[in-house]
Amino acid sequence: MVDLVNLIRNLKLYSAILSFMVLLSSCIIAKDADFMGDLYTPSIMEKFSGVCSGGANVNAANYKGHDKIHPIVLLNTFGDLHEWSDDLPDDWWANSENEIELVACLSAQTLVRVETCTYILTSFTTINRNVWQVSAKLSEARTGKILASKTFQGSSPRPCGKEERTSTMEINGEYVPFGDVINWLEDFVEH
Repeated sequence: MVDLVNLIRNLKLYSAILSFMVLLSSCIIAKDADFMGDLYTPSIMEKFSGVCSGGANVNAANYKGHDKIHPIVLLNTFGDLHEWSDDLPDDWWANSENEIELVACLSAQTLVRVETCTYILTSFTTINRNVWQVSAKLSEARTGKILASKTFQGSSPRPCGKEERTSTMEINGEYVPFGDVINWLEDFVEH
């Protein structure tokens, strides 16, 4: 009987802790959603998505001078916020649409073949070695002028072995780390 009472108390305590954690996490999510919802809405991103295809946003800020942060927006190939946008340093975000100076257009991570290895079993079998790549283009938001472009690669895949399992079809390297893209952008955003 004492064990049952202790079990019920522990369950009530666990339930209370869980409820508090859910409430706390919803507040944190709502805070971030409010911030992003104020400025980085689909209608605002639509105004900047044309920059990825050579257009411009005449209402954007001029990319000017040094010694200050140049606010940036990261877009994917569809003109939506790129999944890495949340990982940008806080001081790189604009407070208003008219403060955005730079637009970085990033492709999705794609696999690119670097080698095909051939094995002879009962027939020829091939295994492709692939690296992940992300193509990036950085432009001035107001003029659409391309400032720089670069293709980033993830780590190289392991070499083909002398023998491989018959189930192996591809050998892939690691994804492109976002830190590589941040380091590249830093020269434009912070200088």
